[in-house]
Amino acid sequence: MQKRTEISFASIVLCLLVMFIHISSQPVSALNRDSVQFLTVLFPWRLSAFVVQGFIFLSSLKYFLRPPITDYRSFYLGRIKTIFLPYVLWTVIYYFFFYFAGYYSLSLADFCHYLLLGNIVSPFYFIIIILQFYALMPLWQKLFRSFDPIVLLALSFAITVLFPQSLPPFLAKFGITLSYTDRMFPTYLLYWVLGGVCGLREERIKQFWKKRAFLLVTLCAAFGILDLYYTYQTYVFGVSVPFLETLHIFYCVFAIFAVMCVGIYVSEGKWMRLAPYTFTAYLSHCLFLNLINFFMQAIGITDIGLSYFLRFVFVYLATLFFCFLLQTCKQRLFQKKGAQ
Repeated sequence: MQKRTEISFASIVLCLLVMFIHISSQPVSALNRDSVQFLTVLFPWRLSAFVVQGFIFLSSLKYFLRPPITDYRSFYLGRIKTIFLPYVLWTVIYYFFFYFAGYYSLSLADFCHYLLLGNIVSPFYFIIIILQFYALMPLWQKLFRSFDPIVLLALSFAITVLFPQSLPPFLAKFGITLSYTDRMFPTYLLYWVLGGVCGLREERIKQFWKKRAFLLVTLCAAFGILDLYYTYQTYVFGVSVPFLETLHIFYCVFAIFAVMCVGIYVSEGKWMRLAPYTFTAYLSHCLFLNLINFFMQAIGITDIGLSYFLRFVFVYLATLFFCFLLQTCKQRLFQKKGAQ
């Protein structure tokens, strides 16, 4: 597949933002909600909350830039090797980390529960979602190439809005509890369909992003401001805003487009070499987050501002160093194999 700078750029930006979200979760939950400090963290934290949607969009985009899949055996083996097995490995790492830290007892049932739900650490639910999309790849290959994209986008938007917001309370009337909608693929269907539609029409979409970059960034800013205002009303004053999640969907779409627009104009640089290691950073950063949290707890650092600063610096530096170290080891291993 031809290298596309905007995809590499978007992968790096989304990875850095997902790290920021998890680093900032503690001050968002701990700070006084009517303080300036709370708003200073809340606003960028909320604006970053399009990363899972962005990763789903990118995953679909990349697959539909390619020719149709004909060998599904190779496709599924590839997903097992590159997505599922690293996920299992890191779930094992986190499980034993929490076990030795005294949080878990050894239990195969508990481990399987964490593995199936992707809830051993915060970001892992994305893996559960994306595996569902990959499992249905024959369906997407047929749908995206056979139906009008406007119809697909309209239906996927309706499902994305209604599935998590309306279906659970409707089923509850009949005594049926629908849990974990946040890790079920219909909740994110719009972003997957949008990625596929854009991938199949790459040249037209790229030209659209170039010509309408200012408009798309402006719409992203406008929906972002609205999202922040109603999020502020919800978090600080407890106001119920029934359309907030629907509004957030519009923000997510335009935020993804804005990042892609910027990525088109970003020149290739050394920092772009991070792109192949964003998945490793995604899987590993919570390990370093927990390490610094345990360390600060052990030495008695309780100040929210200081702990946030230390957490911010350590997690970014440690994660990036780990990815760099892994990259170096892989390169040396390949060089040895080549020499032999």
